[in-house]
Amino acid sequence: MRIFFAFNNRWLVENEVPALIKQGHSVFIPKKPIISANSIVTYNYDKRLALPENVLEELNNIDFFSGILERKIIELIDEYFDVFLLDCNEYLMQCLILFYTKKIILRPLRYSSKMNITKWVKDNLGFWALKNIEKLKDRFYVSLLSGKILDCNDIISSECMLELPFILPKINDSIKVESKNKDIIFICPEIKSDYLAGENYKKFEKEFKDFSYDIIGKQLIPINNNKKVISVENYEDYLKDYKVLFYMSGDEKEIPFYLFEAFQIGIPVVFMSGGYLDIFNTEKFLGRCNTIEKARRLCKKIINRDKKIIKIICREQDELVESIYKKNIYSWSTVLSVIKKPLKTNVNNSKVKKLAVIMPGEYTGGVLDYTIRLILAIKRGAEISGNNLEIVFGHVKHVNYEKKEYFKELRDKFIPIRSYKWEEFGKERIEEALSIQGYNFEGLNEKYVNMNDGITYFEDCDCLLFTADRIHGELYSTVPYALILHDYIQRYVPRIMNGIVDKSFLDVARMSISNFTTTNVVKTESIQYAGIEKCRTNLIPLFFGSIGDVEKDKEWLSDIGEYFIWSTNPSVHKNHIFALNALIKYYESGGKLKCIITGADTEMFKSSKAAAGSSYVNEIRDVIKTNKSLKENMEILGNMPKSTYLKTLKNAKFFLHPGCADNGNGTAFDAAMLGVPTLSCDYPAMRNMDEKTKMNMQFFENNDVDGLADLIKKQEESKRKWDIPSREELEKHIITNDQLCTDIYQVMRSYLPI
Repeated sequence: MRIFFAFNNRWLVENEVPALIKQGHSVFIPKKPIISANSIVTYNYDKRLALPENVLEELNNIDFFSGILERKIIELIDEYFDVFLLDCNEYLMQCLILFYTKKIILRPLRYSSKMNITKWVKDNLGFWALKNIEKLKDRFYVSLLSGKILDCNDIISSECMLELPFILPKINDSIKVESKNKDIIFICPEIKSDYLAGENYKKFEKEFKDFSYDIIGKQLIPINNNKKVISVENYEDYLKDYKVLFYMSGDEKEIPFYLFEAFQIGIPVVFMSGGYLDIFNTEKFLGRCNTIEKARRLCKKIINRDKKIIKIICREQDELVESIYKKNIYSWSTVLSVIKKPLKTNVNNSKVKKLAVIMPGEYTGGVLDYTIRLILAIKRGAEISGNNLEIVFGHVKHVNYEKKEYFKELRDKFIPIRSYKWEEFGKERIEEALSIQGYNFEGLNEKYVNMNDGITYFEDCDCLLFTADRIHGELYSTVPYALILHDYIQRYVPRIMNGIVDKSFLDVARMSISNFTTTNVVKTESIQYAGIEKCRTNLIPLFFGSIGDVEKDKEWLSDIGEYFIWSTNPSVHKNHIFALNALIKYYESGGKLKCIITGADTEMFKSSKAAAGSSYVNEIRDVIKTNKSLKENMEILGNMPKSTYLKTLKNAKFFLHPGCADNGNGTAFDAAMLGVPTLSCDYPAMRNMDEKTKMNMQFFENNDVDGLADLIKKQEESKRKWDIPSREELEKHIITNDQLCTDIYQVMRSYLPI
């Protein structure tokens, strides 16, 4: 049997792997990364695996601990390994729950006095993970170091809880040392790079300053002002020189194996209560101390060679090692026999997967267009890849969608459409729901939100994909979810949030199984601004919608004359005041081109309309109605039907985009497809679009009123033909391109259970 042993701790590798091999198994140990000073890299056991050379090489070059892995890596492990053992690593846990089909043993080695596996899963992965673990049935086990902590975990049934202490060598009196010259050894690695270690170091220095001692441990950041700190990796070379080892205790990030090394060679250990050794029923041990004062007294007596105390402490330590050793003979054989049992339920990977693509708000503009394009691209990509995927489209129930045929393209493709209402749940309702499932833990928020679709709250789906991050509240979802990240405009234009705190938007993305965006700019901002882990945001190709052929019509809007088009909406980041001031300058200098404004909700810019209810819209209206040149040269046509919009765009002199800070304006691509040039504000997303599509846009600086006015005037007077790529070249970036659809689908499938 091949075992994937997702630990590279030196003690575990040197003691447990040989024991597993002795029982006839082969074991793979990850080589990357070096997690701590106690990590080890060894290739000694690789040949026994009998893996294809290319597979072994690939596995040895993968970092298994620092981020979310692609599906193909888990599928590779699934193909060659029978069981996967891992510590509490949320990245590995997520990937295994979603993609691994063999047996999983979660072996939480890091002890915390507050440790609860259920809470750890909920806090680090989300409610969906609890639900998915239930579905794993006889494939998922939790292996705990001591039966004493079995009762603090309710994640799965008791039959899937295994007691599995780590393997210890049997006590060997011949390796024990008698004469020790130095007094106290305190082991404390990573003092400057780990908060808890730093605090323990300060506390020890303060409480034992009148003792003779050395502080041993690998220091990733050197400590040059304390000669008592000795930076080394192998503690056993030093242990034998000391009369007593003092252990501070606390919530360790890994097992303090050096304690057991001290036990093996007969070094008395004085330790504080509340730490790692408490899980081994050490409450009555003489070396266990509730106060620093007691610890100081014990250390002093051991240093002064109090034989009676030394004998009692060493005997208790020997008995503890012996009990763990004996239990392991039984425990490991029990665990391995469980692993070998055939699965009661077959893993069915052939069932049709269902993805819900959901718009979280009442969008009618860019996000709606993007959502429809994305659904069509994913659907086509799945078909080309030969995978069964059902897609459901979810939208907020709203008057916006009652009359107009916004979703016609989806209906034509027979994609089911569900409307839903955002529903707020109080803490009590969530507690009740979790209690029915058998969970009981503290730390829930006061309120959660979910989508009531009148059917199952989308729980019949395998995954949810939100096409924006605007979710107002803590999301309660028992289905794994992902998000599309468009931009972080609020970082640059705080006013756009209108007083709304964006914490919930950021939190929902931090807890998603993956986020997707089309630009490196947004990926960087998701890390720097939103605090999302780098591994949780992935790039998908830039893509646009298909538009048919549109003939140029000289008679179109002939009563207006020559014009350019400005497609916008009432959002602050669209830079209306800047653009209007530039247009005033342009018209005052003799500019003759008319300006046609179109886009969602732009009807509100007309002063004849009812009060807009937005101070920003009122600012726009005030500028327009108080300027004669704007009133004479500007036509506000509002949100047009697509065919009318495309015809208006086709006959425009150019497309104007003064907005900034978003993820780009797709109308610029539509314009290029129709042979119409674009004048755009210069910001990263539009530069990225221009670079990817070679559209050769002309850029102007944000808030440079004179610069934009001059550029419009030059464009009016210019007779040169713009160098815009051919329609054939541009079509590589639209969703009729099968390869593009496949690429989008495959990126998403790498991280989503679809």
